[in-house]
Formats: sequence, C-alpha cells, structure tokens
Amino acid sequence: MQLSFKVHKPSYFIFNYLKDMQLFASVHPVIYKIEEEGNNQYKVFEKLRFGPIPYAFTYTATVESHQSENRITMNATVMKLTKIGMQFQIIEHEGYCIVHENIVFKSVLPVRGLMSKIFKTQHMKLIDNINKLPIPVLPLQY
Repeated sequence: MQLSFKVHKPSYFIFNYLKDMQLFASVHPVIYKIEEEGNNQYKVFEKLRFGPIPYAFTYTATVESHQSENRITMNATVMKLTKIGMQFQIIEHEGYCIVHENIVFKSVLPVRGLMSKIFKTQHMKLIDNINKLPIPVLPLQY
C-alpha cells in the first residue's frame, strides 16, 4: 500500500517525529506508549477500537533511520501472525515536504483489506498531528 502526504514542516522536523519513538508515540492516534528494548527494538503499546469495544495489545518493532536519505524503516510482527513493514521517505519541496509511505502486510490471515483501511486512517491522523505542531524556536548562537 502506498500513501503520500503533504506536510508544511521542514524535513528535519518530520524526520525527528518519525524516527524518535517517544515523539512518534506522542503524535500517533493509537500508540499510547513505547519502551526502548535496545538494538533499535521497541515494545509498542496500542489500543484500537472496534466500534465501542477497545482492544489493547503489544508487539516489538524494529526502527532504522537513514538521515542522509530522509528515510525511516519500521518492521513489526503483530500477534505472531502478521508482519508489517513500513518505509517513510521524506522529499523536500519549496515550503513543504511530501512524505511517501510504503506499507507491506504479510499474514496467514485475510486481514489486508481491514489493515489497509485502519493504517490509512491512522496515518492520515498521524501526519495531521505532525502538521499541527509548532516548530520550536531555537536560541541564537553567537
């Protein structure tokens, strides 16, 4: 699945929110906590709602960032049944950036359609949350 988002923030700002897992959790609509496990691995805590029914679960994700390429890769296996691979690529333009996202699902279950819909909704909100953040003003260095 391919998604693209226009973001009115500098690439370094977007990159930091996608690579730093604490910042990522702070803007993600369903991830409420992330714990670092070492070696680029993180324990992720999520809570989804299926109608009125909340469903919480955890999984381990691996995150690799490549700042020189403005690229972040995340891989996870959820409930030992579904492998998810995501790659974010940030492309700079004049005054804005485009975040291209490639998401791959591999599962023994027929969940691709449902997961595609969930991820599209979640990641639209994720990017919208990043778009709404103020860019911090850095003190001048003399």
